[in-house]
Amino acid sequence: MKRLSFSLLAIIILSFVIVQSCSTEEEETVAPVVQTPEPETPAPTQYTLAVSASEGGTVSTTGGEYESGQTVSVTATPQGEYLFKDWSDGNTDATRTITVSSNSTLTANFEKKKYPFTVNIEGEGEVLEEIVNSGRTTDYDSGTTVKLTAQPEDEWVFTRWSGDIGDIEPTENPIQLNIIESKTVTATFQIENYFSINVIGNGTYQRLNSPYPPLEYEIELISGNKNENGNYSKGSIIRLSAKENPGWVIDYSQINPATLNQDIIVEDNLEFILNVRTGFAATRDTFPFNELNSDGSLLNVGSNIGAYPEWNEPNSELNYYITDNFMYTEYVEVYKDRIFEIRQLLGEWGPLDILIYDWEQNPVQNREMWLETRETLAAEAYRNQLIGNVQNWVNQEMEYYDEAVLNNGWPFGSAFVGIGFGKHIGLIFKNKNWEYLETWANGTGLEVADLIQTEEFNWEFETASYHEYIHVWQGSQNKHGFVNTIAGCYNCNAFSDKDPNLNRIWVAPRWFQEGQCAVIQSILSEKMELRAEQGHCCTIPPPIFKVREYIKKYLLNNNLDNLRRDETDMNGYYTIGEAASFYKFAKMNYSLETYMAFETHRGAYGYASALQAYLGMSEDEFYTTFNNWFFDSNLSSKEKLDYLYPEGINPIQMDILKRR
Repeated sequence: MKRLSFSLLAIIILSFVIVQSCSTEEEETVAPVVQTPEPETPAPTQYTLAVSASEGGTVSTTGGEYESGQTVSVTATPQGEYLFKDWSDGNTDATRTITVSSNSTLTANFEKKKYPFTVNIEGEGEVLEEIVNSGRTTDYDSGTTVKLTAQPEDEWVFTRWSGDIGDIEPTENPIQLNIIESKTVTATFQIENYFSINVIGNGTYQRLNSPYPPLEYEIELISGNKNENGNYSKGSIIRLSAKENPGWVIDYSQINPATLNQDIIVEDNLEFILNVRTGFAATRDTFPFNELNSDGSLLNVGSNIGAYPEWNEPNSELNYYITDNFMYTEYVEVYKDRIFEIRQLLGEWGPLDILIYDWEQNPVQNREMWLETRETLAAEAYRNQLIGNVQNWVNQEMEYYDEAVLNNGWPFGSAFVGIGFGKHIGLIFKNKNWEYLETWANGTGLEVADLIQTEEFNWEFETASYHEYIHVWQGSQNKHGFVNTIAGCYNCNAFSDKDPNLNRIWVAPRWFQEGQCAVIQSILSEKMELRAEQGHCCTIPPPIFKVREYIKKYLLNNNLDNLRRDETDMNGYYTIGEAASFYKFAKMNYSLETYMAFETHRGAYGYASALQAYLGMSEDEFYTTFNNWFFDSNLSSKEKLDYLYPEGINPIQMDILKRR
């Protein structure tokens, strides 16, 4: 193994030596020249150039295949409302020369022209800008549609646009503008004007104890603003609606029907008058005749006004309307005396107007006083939702008054007591002629002027003030308006048409309305020891009035018809009615308190109920009982007198003070 390694090494060294020898020899020898051929030129490199345009323009070439190093000229051209922006490699020259050195893609970028858009604001508010169909940088791209919405601050209102808005309505909000040029727009705001809208009238509230108001009304805001105070901004659109409830109708004398349910633009403070009247409402099928209170009475709606404090509670107000220089001054004072006395017994039932007219003394003043009292009644009836137009009602009353005066008639009677309207009593003396004074004077052979100067003469004969005030007291007990309606005309009112029995259930017959007055005024006249004439004809008054003498002289007359409710063709209706009223008083044990309580019950629950409560009988049973007693009992006049008003009774236990 070692020998072999050595031999190999020797061979290598020997070879190296031989080579070195040869090389030396060659350097000394000239080598021959050899011709080398030229190499071939390689083919040029090809590259692709792709040129394109974005939206809004074109390029002059779309590129192609080019040799490396070749130059290509390219131009970017914008179209319409566009501008050249730059190339995709950042170059901003629209026309450029490109040296091709590699495959490349180049895009020409375009953008829409920019127009400045300025929005100015006058007042307090802001304008919201909304791009509808394009983008926005600092300015708006050409062709951009911008929506502008004006938004006022609190208590301010947008009024108009101005500036570059074209043919757009200046008050329109919002608006849209197409930006194709520079534009400046101004939004104007001003402090918002708010206006009050008031609905007034007697149809807008619910009267005491009524189940519902006359009207259901509403103000609907269609557009615009309503502030916390309930006022409406200028330009707001509202709509007023009103619906009648059963019992009332709208009085259109003070509001145009076209006003209701129509759009109304608020330009100023507005006031709508919604008045109601009862009118013919009770004749409608919608009137709630079948809806009764627990006591069987009709609901407090429409003309059937119910109880209310100003009517049914005591009130001391008295208003005298007396013609200046009245022909008999002392008579006026005596009249006031009687009113002072009767009010102590029955209570104070005002407000009460008392009219005492000397017809010829001052006609102008008489008319003015009548007008004043009509205005008072109308105002109360309006408040109680019975009439809708005060002035119209007053005008009608004055037309009636003037016609009565023209025809030498009597424009008013002795008493008016209409629940919901008011109360008055009055007297008219015409032609300086007082029939009773004439009769008295003729009986003495003296002239009236001379009679008045005699010691025998007195003014106490006149107790009409008692009588008429008793009617005021009767009416003041009423708690249902339809009672007055029926009593005023038994057979010509909507209530009786609906239910003929209402008359007998609720309304006292006329004989008792008058007879009750006769009983009370007779007892009080005797209590006050008046020299009163209280008969059914004119006779000289007795020295002192006596109830028994009055009954004996005037009421115990068998030449009368049997008592009944209907007075038609009846002989002595009121005379027999007075006798029956004393009979009823006797049935109540001669208690004036009970007699008065009967009337209070009647006003609340009806005449039929009062008869049952205090006498235990129906109206027909009372007629049978009384007629049998008066006509068929074979009692003497003395026995009847002793039963109707026994000697020695004193129904009025209280002291009645004199006025003077």
